[in-house]
Amino acid sequence: DQLKSIEYTGPSGFEGTAMGQAQSAARGWPHFTLKNFSRFIDLNTLTGQQTALRSRPAEPDGQLAGGGGLAPVPETQNAAAINANATWTQKMDVVLSPPGFLKLAASAMDATATQRNVNGKKYTVVSFPVEQKAPSGLPYTISGYIDSDNMVAKVETKVDDNLVGDMLVEQSYSGYKDFAGVKFP
Repeated sequence: DQLKSIEYTGPSGFEGTAMGQAQSAARGWPHFTLKNFSRFIDLNTLTGQQTALRSRPAEPDGQLAGGGGLAPVPETQNAAAINANATWTQKMDVVLSPPGFLKLAASAMDATATQRNVNGKKYTVVSFPVEQKAPSGLPYTISGYIDSDNMVAKVETKVDDNLVGDMLVEQSYSGYKDFAGVKFP
């Protein structure tokens, strides 16, 4: 309840890339490799910043994972800010994070909680509408799946995509650890 911001870092990781056509269904979409990753999230303003050494390397066979007509990108320093006036799509990394979702849910006036079984696991699903609206004018909904250990296992919402319409965006979380009283995946 008292958490106002969170910063996390890591030596390496992966990040998805823009939607496109994959060259092979078996290889998936291209991804970026991150080194010296750092993210800061201000939970009061739902803003943040990410820095990392970012690259899009080729696979051992010289091909780009997934392809999509994208070329390998050499490692470069990258910084991205999420401002208070950012669009819903730009705020995805903040609002889909466990602390970001919980902050939004705590302030939602019309949140609902339902019980749901997914692949044999029981979840309490907390859902509420957000300010972002679909082209139809109806608000999008964000949902968080709370597992039996009372941890956020998944957060999902939709965004408007010019090509496919309402597109599902979700993040899954596991491996929570305690960091000075704050549990984080």
